[in-house]
Amino acid sequence: MGTRKTKKVTVASDSPNSDAIKNILEALITETATSVQHDAFYAAKVRALQEIDHNFFPAFAKFFLKATLREQELLLPLLRHVQGLEHIKFLQDFVRRAPFLPRVGMIILELFNKSDAMLEAGVASKLLDLDSLARRIAHSLLQGTVDTTLIEELLKLSDHEQEGLLTQLREETGVRCTLLIAAAMNINPQRALHLLNTITRQSDELSLQILTEVFNKTGSKDVAKTLKKMAHCLRQKGVAVDFPMPEKQPRAVFQQAVLPEPRAFISMVDADGTRIIFLIKPVSIYETKIFNVLMSDRRGI
Repeated sequence: MGTRKTKKVTVASDSPNSDAIKNILEALITETATSVQHDAFYAAKVRALQEIDHNFFPAFAKFFLKATLREQELLLPLLRHVQGLEHIKFLQDFVRRAPFLPRVGMIILELFNKSDAMLEAGVASKLLDLDSLARRIAHSLLQGTVDTTLIEELLKLSDHEQEGLLTQLREETGVRCTLLIAAAMNINPQRALHLLNTITRQSDELSLQILTEVFNKTGSKDVAKTLKKMAHCLRQKGVAVDFPMPEKQPRAVFQQAVLPEPRAFISMVDADGTRIIFLIKPVSIYETKIFNVLMSDRRGI
């Protein structure tokens, strides 16, 4: 629904052959998205890129940062066949600032382990912990449950770490990820809404199903607003949207007035044993009847 905001990862200036490099990378995404490719395929792509520009990495890095998280996963194995440390320094900056799929973090960790570069303290453990959390949450959701401790771990992550993890969960568990959001609503409603907005950022039918399920589980007005916006976006794209939204019972034009209760006031007894009683009885919103009663201890009413 919204645009993704991430801290900027710095890259070097573009290659003069960036368009040709871009064409190779786009073709790589198309080919790897439809079938699994082996190392020889990526090695051949690296050779083709080096023939265009031996220092093709700056153009690759710019293309990589603009790609979707899934496209980044398809591009990353290319770096297994790249020499030097430029890509290692880039990836260290990338994992610190940008969202990425936890399983992509494992590919990055592999690249780190094969290099001779000095890594920042805690980078490897961070990538391992993120992948472990993603696996545990996915397993829990596929079993139809979610552990509170897993939600608490998720809420402690940074925004870009949450985005990558939630994107992977959405892909792996589909509508079942609504269990996670609904449970998070009971722990931290505000942060849960942030998680929901992140996981339904893409305007598609799956996001609509997720929003609908979360609304049915929680009845949240904020979720209902987002759900209506999503439905509107999909209708504008020509997608037929049909989902049940609870309708408010229309208020009657004429309603029975709620009148105040009758009241009575009584005076003090005078020397003759007489007192006055005032009775006030509303009979409609426009009319009130008042009764005066003179009551004597000797003569009665």
